[in-house]
Amino acid sequence: MKRSSAKAVAIEQTLCQRCGICCDGALFSGVQLQPGDSAPALRELGLSVRKQGKGWRLLQPCAALDGCHCRVYAERPTHCRQFRCRLLDQLRDGEVALEPALRVVRRARRLANQVQALLESLGETDARAPLKLRAKRILAALEHPSTSREDLVRLGELTQQLHQLHLLLSTRFYVEAPE
Repeated sequence: MKRSSAKAVAIEQTLCQRCGICCDGALFSGVQLQPGDSAPALRELGLSVRKQGKGWRLLQPCAALDGCHCRVYAERPTHCRQFRCRLLDQLRDGEVALEPALRVVRRARRLANQVQALLESLGETDARAPLKLRAKRILAALEHPSTSREDLVRLGELTQQLHQLHLLLSTRFYVEAPE
């Protein structure tokens, strides 16, 4: 049953304001800009946008993300305005209550932080890049016979944590972005 009261909206905002997974580079590597979104205006706001094919993408992690809050909320791109993660939809539809949803968010944040820590311990410190790209880089960089046993153990941990994060994101957060 869908909720529509002011209280329901406040509950949904609480979830989003404690999450940030859709903006921090854990879920997406970029956001396709739509007609009406101005790449120059977004750049003026301090956001990273890049030409891709005939369009533009807002790179993730988003430079406007401050903790779990958007510094440019009123000027955010169309996709950002329209996106609703699966967990938010489940909350909105009454399939999950706020506290269990917040537990899922905390688990996702914890896994993403563990992945980031492992990446940094392996020398991948580019926090401006999405997690998947950072993991791909480090896996490629350490894919040779001279990799130390210690690094191989950390790579194994990284692979496990990435897998756990991916499972959680794909089952509880990811939905196709609006067209």
